[in-house]
Amino acid sequence: MSDYHIKDQASLGNQGEYTVHYIAANDLEKLSVKALKHPATTTETFLENLEAWMSEITPGVKIHANTQKQFNTATLSYYFIQGKDSTADIKPQNVGFGLTYALSVVTAILKSKPKDLLIIENPESHLHPAGQAMLEKLCCLAASGGVQIIIEPHSDHFLNEIRVGVKENLISHERVSVFFLERPFDQSTHSSIVQNPSIYESVDLIAFWFDVEINGKFYRRHIVDIPRIKFFI
Repeated sequence: MSDYHIKDQASLGNQGEYTVHYIAANDLEKLSVKALKHPATTTETFLENLEAWMSEITPGVKIHANTQKQFNTATLSYYFIQGKDSTADIKPQNVGFGLTYALSVVTAILKSKPKDLLIIENPESHLHPAGQAMLEKLCCLAASGGVQIIIEPHSDHFLNEIRVGVKENLISHERVSVFFLERPFDQSTHSSIVQNPSIYESVDLIAFWFDVEINGKFYRRHIVDIPRIKFFI
């Protein structure tokens, strides 16, 4: 818990360590980027939309975030709704790790304001492909609302969802840049080649992402061997 980070800095901490405190303190705040409102919600309040987007990862999830100021701690638990039934509160240790990992990422996106800068490393970690796609959709919506986002992912699902976002007009291709840094194994100097493929053209971006190891050496896969989805925009 940190009143300084939450109240004065509106920060989740460098590693999301104040996420639970932020949720507890801002559950009724309205979203600054209106495009981030989930289609299934009735209001623009932060917690309702957080639960709705998190339910795209784990259906029916609800979040209990509480502060205990006398102990200077914040506590987190989940419960799940299925039809008319709901579970008891469940500790984060007893649900999939990806749910809590994604919580700070989704919180950071939903709390963002136009002209904010978000830098997110590996947002797709511990998530199934549908969860990864949801996060990238959120990033597209936030960026279209004026938030600058720099992402370092390692997932073809994440990259493909950017292309879907452009195709579905969630974000203009002019607001998206893709950079791929490659260091050839046969060169003598320590440097990288920066490639900047267009997200707008019918470019087979996925070919940049796959390596295979054979007898301790890495080789780039041939395009014909790579299962992938193509989008023509």
